[in-house]
Amino acid sequence: MHAYMRQFNRTNVLDGVADVLSADLDAFIYDGTVLDYLTSQDEDCRLLTVGSWYAMTGYGLAFPRNSKYLKMFNKQLLDFRENGDLERLRRYWMTGVCKPGKQEHKTSDPLALEQFLSAFLLLMSGILLAALLLLLEHLYFKYVRKHLAKTDRGGCCALISLSMGKSLTFRGAVYEAQDILRNHRCKDPICDTHLWKVKRELDVAQIRIKQLEKELECHGIKPPPPCKRRQQRSCTNCLNCCLGSSKSPE
Repeated sequence: MHAYMRQFNRTNVLDGVADVLSADLDAFIYDGTVLDYLTSQDEDCRLLTVGSWYAMTGYGLAFPRNSKYLKMFNKQLLDFRENGDLERLRRYWMTGVCKPGKQEHKTSDPLALEQFLSAFLLLMSGILLAALLLLLEHLYFKYVRKHLAKTDRGGCCALISLSMGKSLTFRGAVYEAQDILRNHRCKDPICDTHLWKVKRELDVAQIRIKQLEKELECHGIKPPPPCKRRQQRSCTNCLNCCLGSSKSPE
């Protein structure tokens, strides 16, 4: 390998850089700091340093043994490093006519739409699924719920609906609100807010009941008093229990 590479050797760094610019050489290996400086001085920005540095060693200056300038030099060098003078010198000498903004080939390629396609597909799938569930919930509460309350004779659907936190009927929602008012005592602000909402729903329900009673009276139908309504409801429950027990042997 050494014998093969000897034909590409150059006597100095300027000849090597010139051969790279003229395409006589594909690459030129030399000291990294010198190559960075020459790259920054290229007016056409045709040079580019690639890869990471290897075999890194520091520069050194030789002083005679027991030189009186050694400690002074080390101290001054540390001061330059601490106050940023070395970094300012590096930027001054290593920044030439070739600006980084003009080197389009050095910049990374922008991210394309194909690289985000999976994320967008996942987002669209979530949006479509949420819209479908919202539509199904709307259809259930608008069309299915009232028919389900009429056909639910065994009470299974009502039990499932109550376990989900929603009653099938308007009357069940009122009873649920009354149970919450009787049995729950709030100790935190969240519970107080929920209780206030339930009280408001109960007030709206009572106002609606009174409006319905007035409409019945306008049509000549006198609604029964609350006590009779409770008695009729209990009798209806008893009849349902009796009918259910009589049909069970069959």
